[in-house]
Amino acid sequence: MKKTFVAALLAAVLAGGGLAAQDVEFSNRVGAILVTQDPGPDSGASFGYLYNRIVGGYESDLFSLWGRAQIALQSTDKWKDQISLTGDQTWFEFNGATRPLKFLEFAVGNSFGTELPWSGYELPGAYGYGSDASYGLRKYSSGNGMTMLFRGSGTGVGFLDGLTIGWNSLPLDVVKSMGKSAWKTAVGVNYNLMGKANLSFGGQFDTASDASQTIGIYAELLAVDNMKANVGLTMYTNSSVVDPSGIAGSTTSSFNKTEKGFIPMVNAGVQYMLPWFPLYLAADMGIVAGKQTVEYGNDVTMMPILVGGLVGMDITEKLYTHVRVTYGDNLASEAARRASEVVISPRLHYKTTKWGELRLDPGFTFITTDSDTNFGFSLGMFWEYKY
Repeated sequence: MKKTFVAALLAAVLAGGGLAAQDVEFSNRVGAILVTQDPGPDSGASFGYLYNRIVGGYESDLFSLWGRAQIALQSTDKWKDQISLTGDQTWFEFNGATRPLKFLEFAVGNSFGTELPWSGYELPGAYGYGSDASYGLRKYSSGNGMTMLFRGSGTGVGFLDGLTIGWNSLPLDVVKSMGKSAWKTAVGVNYNLMGKANLSFGGQFDTASDASQTIGIYAELLAVDNMKANVGLTMYTNSSVVDPSGIAGSTTSSFNKTEKGFIPMVNAGVQYMLPWFPLYLAADMGIVAGKQTVEYGNDVTMMPILVGGLVGMDITEKLYTHVRVTYGDNLASEAARRASEVVISPRLHYKTTKWGELRLDPGFTFITTDSDTNFGFSLGMFWEYKY
């Protein structure tokens, strides 16, 4: 009775009432970043923040609604005086999609396609993606603002079944500026070859005079049981503001301004699930194909690289874990401020039907700059219950 009431109440909030309770999903997450320390020379450990996150959604043949909100108790001065429920960790996201025709969809909202429960709004391309070892990096083309999606499977034409075309025609930042900012658009095309492979093209285009235009091509092999292998090429053209950290994690986040020119990024990765043991493995690599001159106090020549590895195991039906390790390096000489970063992220999940999911999420970071190594860490945990 309680679950039905909660689901019906959520449905009324999301769609003004009248939705069937069995089509509504609702979850609540309570968690905390218990302790954190930035990887800096003078950083100290401190308490992170407490948060509560609510996620709800509704889906039917004609439309989908999805939203999530998080409120967090946080501090900007290590819990001395500046304590507030407002800040970076308090936010709200909402998306809705409608399907007037079987092959045509429209989505509007303010969250990214990688977070949406329905598929198709993460427009494809390479963009540094290798495997889940480094979370994938195809994240900027999405369902935020307004996106139109064509699904060939809804046309009834056989050879179009595997075709998906997405157009993020009105990104959110353009809407927020009331049309005053440069117009940006993203296009993605994906074709699935009978479940054996995916071929993708993606592009992000910007009308600003100093903008970076991005084009990516991507291929994914699915023909081998329990394995996914992929390779991609992303090309940044006429770029004056490109952040190489997109390929090398946060290692090179300070190297965020480049000369105008052409920047190609190559990536490859593989994931494999052992058929005879509950263990899965993943590895990937992304690298800038050719050295770039960037501005970092003085000009520095560097070539970012990111390598990731992932090992996961189902310990029991309810308990599973994985350990992700990423290594980023800007491949500059020490005299030119070479920097590298190692991030180790082990996770432990415990799921039960009755109590939901409990997750322990520690992380360890080692950053080396000019032969000095700094250590940072965090420890987070949450409990999530789905109604």
